[in-house]
Amino acid sequence: MQRIIDQTGMLLRYGAFAAFAIVGFLVFFFAPGEIKSLPTLISILLGLGISTFTIWFALSNFRLETANWENQVTPNAKKLFWGIVILGIVLRVGWSLIYPPVQLSNYEKYWKLAIQFAETSRYFENFQGHTLYAYRPPGYPVLLGLFMKVLGPHPWITVLTNTIFYILTSMIVYRLSLKIGGYLSALVASFILAVWPTYFTFVPLSATEYIFMLIMIGIIWLFDRAHTTGWKDAAFAGILTGFGTLIRANLMVFPFFWFLYSLMNRKDFAKGVQLTVIGTVFMVLTIAPWSARNYSVFDTFVAVSTNGGSNFYRSNNPLATGTYTARGEKDLDQYLNDELLWNKTGYDWGKEWVQENPDKFLMLSANKLRIFMGQDNTGVKWSMKAHGKKKGLLYELLSAGSTLWWILVWFLVLIALIRWRDYFTGSALGATLLYSVLFLVVIHSIFESQPRYHMPIMAALSIIAALNFSPRKGQFDEAAE
Repeated sequence: MQRIIDQTGMLLRYGAFAAFAIVGFLVFFFAPGEIKSLPTLISILLGLGISTFTIWFALSNFRLETANWENQVTPNAKKLFWGIVILGIVLRVGWSLIYPPVQLSNYEKYWKLAIQFAETSRYFENFQGHTLYAYRPPGYPVLLGLFMKVLGPHPWITVLTNTIFYILTSMIVYRLSLKIGGYLSALVASFILAVWPTYFTFVPLSATEYIFMLIMIGIIWLFDRAHTTGWKDAAFAGILTGFGTLIRANLMVFPFFWFLYSLMNRKDFAKGVQLTVIGTVFMVLTIAPWSARNYSVFDTFVAVSTNGGSNFYRSNNPLATGTYTARGEKDLDQYLNDELLWNKTGYDWGKEWVQENPDKFLMLSANKLRIFMGQDNTGVKWSMKAHGKKKGLLYELLSAGSTLWWILVWFLVLIALIRWRDYFTGSALGATLLYSVLFLVVIHSIFESQPRYHMPIMAALSIIAALNFSPRKGQFDEAAE
């Protein structure tokens, strides 16, 4: 039995490595054409050229001699870390002073839901003349509404909350990076996160990306810690997963990755399964009050929300483009008077189209992947658009600069992946970081895709990219795991 578990774990670790590498190299084929429209042949040649150079560089003998740097930063690592965090805060506050928070599109809907909850303590949404009671997951609007109850519905609430989420995310990224790569790597990861253009320019917007990034990396950190500290951290991971599910319902499947971690962990599969069960129980307990509320409204079980069917159908029909479209070929909104039927019909129509058109579904999924991985200018785009400045030389430079940063980060990530291949194919934690990225890649290759949906993977990417600065050799150390 143990042999089967070990072989399965090895296959899972190598599978994560291979799939992550494929997805990562696709950035070099997609992103240049998003900066400036290019013929397909040129994009392919550029992608091949950058990919070849990345592999050659990763396998070359060139290495940064960072052992002395590690020794120099270690005594003052905490002070340096907080200096980097302060830099990140300054960038976020500074950007918000130049482009104060103005909510448009989906961001405005979250903002209005938060105000409604702050004023009435009730959660529902008016959608095309119909009252929907579980359309969106309630977590983010309710949390934002609680801040508004205390501080008032001021526009700067989004800057405050997102900055808090940034600080907490940085603390977790620092701790995970420290465990894997040492002090210098932890500081570099914190710096990458602090100055990431899309991350700090997104701070004025009322959206789930900031808190979802915190939750995803927080879950990984807690579940990994639980193997050393015990069941309490697994319980906290479950609670955090439950809360994250109330923000984005797709996180409900995350216990599956805990089970994969347990299979990939060479130490104690049985303990991993126990921790997975504990985490899952606490996740369910966290979601349960909202599910009970939904049962009282609909007289049937609805775990979190009812917007999945509409999203799935609009993302998988003859009119789908891969990104947001207002409607599909058929008029799904004719069922809005019955929220549950509307949701179910959306899933049924979407599945029917996928089954009848598998070739078109695959082509559409490829385009969704291009949208998801191709550019990284969301913060600049929506911050400046809200002030009528989504054009001109400044916008073009900032937008292009954001996506160039995205390409640079992936260049560093893939070099680290290759040089640390023994670690990523040997470590449950390393492979789980890779699976957390692949999780969102798969989700948004099936459902609607937008560039901002990749933002939650920034924490994991920062950790991996920073390994290039670690004095460690990238070998898997089972004792350290």
